[in-house]
Amino acid sequence: MLQILGNGKTTLTVTNRGKQASLDVTVEVNEEPNQPPVADAGPNRSVKAGTKVRLNGLKSHDAEGEALYYSWSQVRGSKIALLDVDNAEPSFLAPAVSEKRIYRFKLRVTDKKGADSVPAYVDVIVEP
Repeated sequence: MLQILGNGKTTLTVTNRGKQASLDVTVEVNEEPNQPPVADAGPNRSVKAGTKVRLNGLKSHDAEGEALYYSWSQVRGSKIALLDVDNAEPSFLAPAVSEKRIYRFKLRVTDKKGADSVPAYVDVIVEP
């Protein structure tokens, strides 16, 4: 068995009972283009402390129309328990605050072929 990955050329040589034969093999794979998906973390917004907040990545999309895998993380503010970080709409409970606080979240999406998006960010301002 001969395995060739990607485009390339090789020569296969076989020797049997003192005789030799060669075969040139050329492999050209016409791979489908795969544009990276686009992450959209939704608009910034303000909420009151104690409010259940649902982030929204539903406007993220892939040029080839493939399904997306979501990955959310918090990048600013005191640590919040963010639920369902691998879904389009994760949620958290806005914490009690004594003054306005900004919490920033990052969204990355990946398509079925493994192409990653540029990160998208959303700020949630929590008010007392």
